[in-house]
Amino acid sequence: MQKERQSLYILGTRRNIKVKLEIKEGNTFVEPRSTAHSDAVTLNFYSLTSCIEYLRVLGLTIKRDTLTKYIKIGKVFHNFLCKYSDKALPNNFEEVGLIIDEYKKTNKKQKNKKQKTKAKAQKQMLKQNNKQDAAA
Repeated sequence: MQKERQSLYILGTRRNIKVKLEIKEGNTFVEPRSTAHSDAVTLNFYSLTSCIEYLRVLGLTIKRDTLTKYIKIGKVFHNFLCKYSDKALPNNFEEVGLIIDEYKKTNKKQKNKKQKTKAKAQKQMLKQNNKQDAAA
């Protein structure tokens, strides 16, 4: 896995992308910083991982993949809205996302195929054991 990550960094398909976290009105996890009435306060993070760590400190648990999906569809998570910083996105950002999604799909297919093969082998062994027990 480590070699895989290194190759992705070298290719430029894996990198830190700056993230903005908007704290929406009515959020109970963070106290408002000012008394001025505003719709949202924005925090900036160097990477998605640092944003997840901040949420974890507040007592919220979210997986990286889930937060990435929420960013793509613009879904609010406990009155937090996370976005990629427009300035930090690489030119081929959409392609990179497609490459990663495709990799995950092929990886899942390979795991399913292995599980099916293993289950098939177990069934065959059970049949052989039942035949041997019946013969004995």
